[in-house]
Amino acid sequence: MAGTAFDDWLARGRTHQFEGRPADAIPCFRRAAREDPASPVPLFHLGEVLWQLGLAVVLGLLSAVGPFAIDMYLPAMPAIGTELGTEIGRVQLTLTVFFVAMGVGQLLYGPLSDMFGRKPPLYVGLGLFAVASVGCAVTTD
Repeated sequence: MAGTAFDDWLARGRTHQFEGRPADAIPCFRRAAREDPASPVPLFHLGEVLWQLGLAVVLGLLSAVGPFAIDMYLPAMPAIGTELGTEIGRVQLTLTVFFVAMGVGQLLYGPLSDMFGRKPPLYVGLGLFAVASVGCAVTTD
């Protein structure tokens, strides 16, 4: 039986253009392994599965940082006002400033991620968030 052009390409051992790995290591190129169960090519690689699971967990945690911060902040508003000796209206103003800053941050993050990629602006944002959180925790006035 004559192979298709894809099977010929796979048999020659071409590599994936982005990853530099053999074509049979990429999940979308495993058709030959599914057709021939005796093929030495596994249907999945445990390392890839763990990497993808880890990536999903990290992305989930990153997307939960903002809502988690707000969920901790809102119930503490009366205590913050009492501790800092200010009225509740001023404490509520910080919530308004937070949401305005989130909106402006979205407008800035898009072009920055286009220019520098996604990781550097993400690292800067997380670093700024950590420093600001520590600053808020140690403030007394």
